[in-house]
Amino acid sequence: MLMKLNIRANKTLLYAIALSAFCIAVLSARLIYVGQKEYIFLCKNLFLAWMPYAIALLIKRTTEQTVYIKKLLYFILWLLFFPNSAYIITDIYHLDEYKSVPQWFDLLMLLSFSWAGLVWGFMSLQIVQQRFFEKRRVKANIIFIITVFFLTGVGIYLGRYERWNSWDVLFDVHYLYERSYEILQDTETLKYITGMAILYCGVLSFLYYQFFYLKQKAPADYADFRK
Repeated sequence: MLMKLNIRANKTLLYAIALSAFCIAVLSARLIYVGQKEYIFLCKNLFLAWMPYAIALLIKRTTEQTVYIKKLLYFILWLLFFPNSAYIITDIYHLDEYKSVPQWFDLLMLLSFSWAGLVWGFMSLQIVQQRFFEKRRVKANIIFIITVFFLTGVGIYLGRYERWNSWDVLFDVHYLYERSYEILQDTETLKYITGMAILYCGVLSFLYYQFFYLKQKAPADYADFRK
């Protein structure tokens, strides 16, 4: 079973790499054609979408002998960067910003980048899930996934509307504390964030389930998860 999981993981990784290469190729062609740095920020956002996967690989390398505080720090770091993998979806907001090429081209490019970001995020989530929840019951896995995706929705709001970055937690703690206090006092803002987080949580949960579990040809691969 472990060998089959590794084969599936390698195929998914190759898919993610090929998809990312396609996205960069399409953007490069657009940059060359237009001659201006329009949508260049997509490269940065795709790089940030890769980060959770890189951190998840560090988590994967931990063992039972790894000190608890190290595993906890890796997990917190992964959780801080994970929303970046779904945040790239909101770059679709820029669809009407440039008129240099037909809109359908920009739409397909933005959708491609969005899906690439999600794939990297989903792969990282699966690694973390298998590392910490593989031997737990299905309810624990479901609660973990829903919690992560809900927090992702909150993170997307903070990134898109408050313009927070993952590294602000390290370099701008005072501002984050003050602004967080203001948000918690604003009932309307809390309602908006909650609604946005719930919707993102629902969409991401269904996409994650479809990507990894819905159409498996070998359901026995995840027999341990389903116990």
